[in-house]
Amino acid sequence: MEVLRKAQNVSAALYLLQLSVDAACCNRRMQKLQTLTRGDSNELRRVYKSVISLLGHTANRAEVANSSSLIMHILHYHMPNVAGIRPEAEMHHAALNAMGRLGTCNVILELLKEMESSHEMSASGNTNNLTSAVPPVDRMAYQTAISSLARHGNCQVATELLSRMQANGFQPDTNIYNELLVGIAKEAGRNGSESGGDYTSMSLQILQEMRGNELQPTQQAYNSVVSACGKEGRWREAARVADRAGMSSMNSERNATSSYFESLQCFQKNGKGRDAWWEIGRYRVYSDDDKRSIVRCIIVGIQPHRNPVYNGLSLVFFDDESRAKLGRILLKNASSSQSRQQPVYHSSLVGMEVSKLRRGEGLSKVLVAIWLRLSLETNAYPRAAVMRKPLISYVLSGFGFIPHNGGCRVELIRLNKEETDQYSEGEFEPQFGLYSPSKKSLQGLFSQRVMRTQNVAILNRPLSSEERRRGTFIYLQCKFEHPISIVENAVDFDPQQLVSEDYECIGNEEQRQRLESQVHSVLRTQPKGDAASCGELEFFANRSRLKRGFLSYAQSTHQ
Repeated sequence: MEVLRKAQNVSAALYLLQLSVDAACCNRRMQKLQTLTRGDSNELRRVYKSVISLLGHTANRAEVANSSSLIMHILHYHMPNVAGIRPEAEMHHAALNAMGRLGTCNVILELLKEMESSHEMSASGNTNNLTSAVPPVDRMAYQTAISSLARHGNCQVATELLSRMQANGFQPDTNIYNELLVGIAKEAGRNGSESGGDYTSMSLQILQEMRGNELQPTQQAYNSVVSACGKEGRWREAARVADRAGMSSMNSERNATSSYFESLQCFQKNGKGRDAWWEIGRYRVYSDDDKRSIVRCIIVGIQPHRNPVYNGLSLVFFDDESRAKLGRILLKNASSSQSRQQPVYHSSLVGMEVSKLRRGEGLSKVLVAIWLRLSLETNAYPRAAVMRKPLISYVLSGFGFIPHNGGCRVELIRLNKEETDQYSEGEFEPQFGLYSPSKKSLQGLFSQRVMRTQNVAILNRPLSSEERRRGTFIYLQCKFEHPISIVENAVDFDPQQLVSEDYECIGNEEQRQRLESQVHSVLRTQPKGDAASCGELEFFANRSRLKRGFLSYAQSTHQ
């Protein structure tokens, strides 16, 4: 049964359940027993519990309703009437947990109501009712239900359930409060003001209730309350909670958050909640024939993540005319002293995504160039985290980034039409091929999703001389630094053994000039008078405000 559960084979598990029940009932008839033996009963309970758990891991959304119905059928009919086993509290806990995974909150409330009715009957001494076959509600049932409801955004219902729990004589413990607060923090700010929920007030009320019940709030509880306050922009409440908890470091972090978002107020805000972003600049490309005719206009924005101090921010890019999203670059900005009086700031590229409909237009190189221009403007050293996507690695190498030691060296070639047709599968039509010169298999290096989004196929044959002329070497599964950081000793760098064959290290000023020239070439923003100049990148704030907005916590924590 455990194997079937891991394989999520529902039909086979139900068939095995039927075989187990039939065998137990047959054994009972042969021994002329009225009920199952304790051994058979316990064994069947384990099988039923495994089946219920499996039904809770239904991957297909279309099967969720059927899985919930099957769980209720097992509890209400199959166990008591077919197997002759009374579903006890442990089985109902498993059912509540399974339906929590399915997100069927209405069924959770229905089952919990049955258990509450059984509790009332038991308290009154009336057992001549069908609900007597249902175990009375207990603390674990409430905790599972509250956790499931809060996890799926039903925080208001979960809070009401908390009151029902206390009315039935069960005092919530710290774990139950933590589960509820975690759910509230997760939901806060998700839909902005349109959600209609004041999650800050809700979380503060629960925190006050914990103290009233003489329960000491845990660090997780405080973190959840402060998170809920922060997502709704209630920085004063967040600071008060941090002060009350004696969390000086968290208070400093929240003050930094408040300072950072105040820095963004000089930019125009778009969207609400977690979709909010701030316009910081605009990139225009004019026609070669008519410098007044705009052929492309991209709005550049900053979109902070839910927890910028840990997860950084994204540079987001939108088409100015249609406001369609073109892509985003995930960044993690940080600072270090590097034995200097002034902090050194780094902007690290973690990932990049170009909208599916706009792939193949050369946008990757343009978006990276805008990020590099922004890094140069704010005196942040550009770098890249461990890179697993071939095309991003290729773009970085084009701007002179140097790989750290480790990872693997592969050849990337652009496929011709005949080669593309050879490796195509359905809608997947790769434009690039990867080959390992060391002849090591690359199959386990990338997921199918990465290969399809990058339009890359793995070549399991040696490259011809003509293909090698179309190819280039790139490095994967390693970090990247730009020579500017290396020559200025702003980073600790451990180069690849073959790096000297592919890269040239020159002086500091030469490196900066080379990078600026590469950025200008891609964006076509050469000085006025240059025949190739038909691009324009402008930022909507002076360098000081732009630095505060772009460097996020890395800047605000040093103010």
